[in-house]
Amino acid sequence: VSQADCRDVNAARAVEHLRKSTDRTVSPAELAKHLAISERTLHRKIQEAFGISPYELALRIRIQQAAETLLLTQDDITTIALAH
Repeated sequence: VSQADCRDVNAARAVEHLRKSTDRTVSPAELAKHLAISERTLHRKIQEAFGISPYELALRIRIQQAAETLLLTQDDITTIALAH
């Protein structure tokens, strides 16, 4: 999932915020509040931009960053899993 993949500014900001927050779970309510939009608008914007729910977007970003860390570092998988 990439910011470059979306044309909607709120969807791009959501991706940016989720990438900065992979050390914890960000709820759709928290993400909507951060973006100053309603949860319904958040869901609609993410669905339109990526074809998935905000929860699925957050999960994919966390998995993507964990996979990148696994490839780019010598950290063991347990350490990476606990960090992401």
